[in-house]
Amino acid sequence: MKKLILIDDHAMLREGIASWLTKNSDCEIILQCENFEKLQSAFEKSNFSTEDTIIAIVDLSYKTENCKIESETGWEIIKWLNTKNIPSIVFSSHDTGTFIEKAMGPDIRARGFVSKTSDEKVLLDAINMVAAGKTYIQPDLFSGFIETKSILSALSSKEQEIADLIMHNFENEEIAEKLNLKLHTVENYISKIYDKTGTNSKKGLIELLL
Repeated sequence: MKKLILIDDHAMLREGIASWLTKNSDCEIILQCENFEKLQSAFEKSNFSTEDTIIAIVDLSYKTENCKIESETGWEIIKWLNTKNIPSIVFSSHDTGTFIEKAMGPDIRARGFVSKTSDEKVLLDAINMVAAGKTYIQPDLFSGFIETKSILSALSSKEQEIADLIMHNFENEEIAEKLNLKLHTVENYISKIYDKTGTNSKKGLIELLL
């Protein structure tokens, strides 16, 4: 039996998915958490067997304390689960090529990606594939992932990092501070990104990568 951990701060959606999977598959929901802190706390109290096939279904965005801004702590959750040898499937409304590229890339190493707008059967397909030791990307998202992967492969690692921050609406000054770079260095990187992607503005770059 496949055992699942669900991490999502939308309780109604989380419980709905849990109910559907329980009724329509051989999956057992062993843990539901609304944020990273509760996941870590619950994990410490658990006695999961290393022989169990455990898979985590992870949302990317979580409400902050003021509930006005969402933080993408899902990345950190997936990396933490990797240290526990628990593979993750991203289940998110952020389903553009750049998010899939990051999720499936060498830094995050998710094993699957499914959009929240998909049918529950697609999520079950992903669970079965990951349980079999394979990776899974929702079929109708795959072309966008390949296109974005091709574009980003032309960029250096630092340029990819800056492009990702641009996608998240960071201003140049904020990018410089976050990456500990001088402002003119960031501007030079952005200029190179534009040249390599054939764009001439942040709006154009975002539209290309979405």
